[in-house]
Amino acid sequence: TIPTLVYLPLGRYRTGPLTLPTSSAGIVGQGNSVSVLKRLSGAPTTGALLTASGKSGFTIADIGFDGDKANQTLGANNLTLSACSDFKLLRVRSVNAKTAAGFGSGIVLSQTPSTNATGRAVLVENCEVYDNDGTGLHILRTGAAITVRGGVYSSNGGTGVQYDRQGITPAADTVPNIQIIGVRAERNTGSGISTAGFTVVGLNSVQTYGHGSDPVYGAVISGCQANY
Repeated sequence: TIPTLVYLPLGRYRTGPLTLPTSSAGIVGQGNSVSVLKRLSGAPTTGALLTASGKSGFTIADIGFDGDKANQTLGANNLTLSACSDFKLLRVRSVNAKTAAGFGSGIVLSQTPSTNATGRAVLVENCEVYDNDGTGLHILRTGAAITVRGGVYSSNGGTGVQYDRQGITPAADTVPNIQIIGVRAERNTGSGISTAGFTVVGLNSVQTYGHGSDPVYGAVISGCQANY
């Protein structure tokens, strides 16, 4: 468990899953290539290198996350933030996440319908997310008040940057308010940048898009390079 604020000096630190325990916490390094959290070789759990749930007002900056996929059997995401608001990811590097049983993303922002209800913003800026087995940056559910600006989301086994509602009914008359600006999402196995509407599981477990709310409305994608 991480205390209120951690300064991570130069070094590569082998670790199991860590948790950000309180709001207004943070972890700051000397640079994402020199202050690195690296997954234990042969890690015995599927926990992310760093997880936060229901927290707000924190910053994660100048840190590298290395899933060390070549030395893993179990899959895991590198960084998972669930139902968090008013936070910043600045110059974070996330690489080598291992895919198995639905894991393997570099960064996962798993929002809920009430997240950012007061308009507090989420900023993901100048991050480097590449060489993960799964998606680079996966934004699930409402995605309200999120800006992804600059950075590289390339050479991932899934999509570079993916936004979807994944089965949560949108609130009436709401706008997702997500901006993806000036990112490079190239040479991914899936799409470079992808958005999808609210989905339900239909006949024969086939996902069906519907309910009249498409997150392309209120989403701005500009100045990006994707999968060329």
